[in-house]
Parts: sequence; C-alpha cells; structure tokens
Amino acid sequence: MAALPLLAAGAAGLVLSPPLMHPSPPRGVIAARGGPALALAEPASSQNPGRPLTVAIAGGGVGGLTTALAMLKAGFDVTVYEKTGQFARFGGPIQFASNALSALKAIDERLFERVIADFTFTGTRRCGIKDGLRADGSFRMTPVADPRFLFDPSTPADWYLEFPLKACADFFDLPYTGVIDRPDLQDILLDECRAIKPDFIVNGAPVASYTQTEAGVVATLSDG
Repeated sequence: MAALPLLAAGAAGLVLSPPLMHPSPPRGVIAARGGPALALAEPASSQNPGRPLTVAIAGGGVGGLTTALAMLKAGFDVTVYEKTGQFARFGGPIQFASNALSALKAIDERLFERVIADFTFTGTRRCGIKDGLRADGSFRMTPVADPRFLFDPSTPADWYLEFPLKACADFFDLPYTGVIDRPDLQDILLDECRAIKPDFIVNGAPVASYTQTEAGVVATLSDG
C-alpha cells in the first residue's frame, strides 16, 4: 500500500512521521506524553504543500476515534483501520475527570455537549475512601472524623480520605467529573467523525506492522 504517515493509537503509543515532529511543543500543538508533539494547526504535508497530510490510525477504540476526530477537525486526511469487522456494544462506564472533559471540549464543543448529555456526574458528590461496613454487619456513615472507628466497631464509620473533586473543578472553572458508558461514547465519536468524513474508518483491517521512512510511514495490513 502507499506510504502513509501512521498514527498508532493504542498500547503502542503515538508514532508520528518526521513532518510532524518538534523538539518541544510550540503554541497551538497537542503534546503526546512521552513522545513528540502533534501539530494540529498545520495539516498540510511538507512533501505536498497545499494538500492535507494523510494520517492512518491503527485502532478504532476510544483513543483512536478521539484522535481521529481531533485531526479531522484540524484538516488532516484521516483513515482509521480497525481490526473488528463490526462494532458491538460492550464495556462498562468510563470515568472522565475534569481535565479530560476539558480536552474533549477543546476538540469539539458539540462532542462535549453530547457526552455530558449522557453523563452521570460524580464530581458533585462527596468523594473519598470510607469504611462503612462494621463488624456487626451494619452500615453506618457520618461526616465527622472520629479515629475510634478504626478499632471500635460501635463507632460509626468515617472517612479515611476525601477527594475535593468539586472544589478543584470550581476553582479552575472546569466541568465536573463523571462517567459515561463506553458504547455510548464510542457511538458519539463515530457519529462526529462520520459527519466530517463518512468513510473515515475501515473495519476488518488490522494493521500488522509499519515501517518508518524519511517520507513518512509504510503501513502493512494483516491481509497484505
């Protein structure tokens, strides 16, 4: 197949072609932790000025789809290669912390609104680690810290530790932490990507390997 700058989203991390590499993240780029920066503000290929850079993403999970949406909105020509022949609804709730929700909002305001529409907010509640089950099988909770509950079963259970999730979100003006079912999130991401490029994803096409070249990346699918 033709040489494609490959962005592998998954356990392998991010693999970027040379035109996208920077020694340090300049303004207007998204930095990949532990790897190079991804310059979403400059989608044109250095080999083909005026044409969008072609990007292949290995894997259509939540990470791959989110990356695809961010790059599609920035003007890149993105194709996702997914090994499963058809998506199925599976998986449980995924928790998004305040900073993760802010990242979704930065990628796409409509994506953010659709996610929180199916959200169960947990960051607005009192959160932490609490021992509520006593030796006699009862379940007692109080907001008062009393260390006697550690050794006296007659003392109501109390908090070991509290997480100020709401206070931190309010302080930094961030959305509250919460959860969304993985299948719902995947459906939203698929819809938003298809709204930009209907044929952005190829199912039943696992990426078997890739080779880095000076011009980009040559990706090989499992069927050759």
